[in-house]
Amino acid sequence: MSKAMKSFLIKLLYLTLIVYAGGYVAFRFYFSEHFYRFFIFLPVIFYGVNWAFHGTLVAASHLDMKKFSQRFLGVFGIKIMAFLAFIITYAYFNPQKAVPFLITFFILYVVYTTYEVVSIVQFQRKIRQ
Repeated sequence: MSKAMKSFLIKLLYLTLIVYAGGYVAFRFYFSEHFYRFFIFLPVIFYGVNWAFHGTLVAASHLDMKKFSQRFLGVFGIKIMAFLAFIITYAYFNPQKAVPFLITFFILYVVYTTYEVVSIVQFQRKIRQ
């Protein structure tokens, strides 16, 4: 495992701990009626998915920019489709919990995707200099 990947995973772990703390405060004090036990697993799912896909992007970052851009778009396309299948499956089997789940999922998606994009852009700048 590369040094960049280890650094990413450690920072991603910190982000996940911050998300858990924020989720605890939000669901404990503000949205307690919308909490469902499955929400506990969402940050772990995002951690695992970002771990898998970020490794692909780090490996592709040494390619020329055109090939990296194609790989970047492909990875994000696959990730979005996998998440969409996950959302649809969850909402189908748990329709009474679908709206709070979608809101929580969307917030986590924005947080984790923003972190991943910022991380890969910083890594690209570092290796392109």
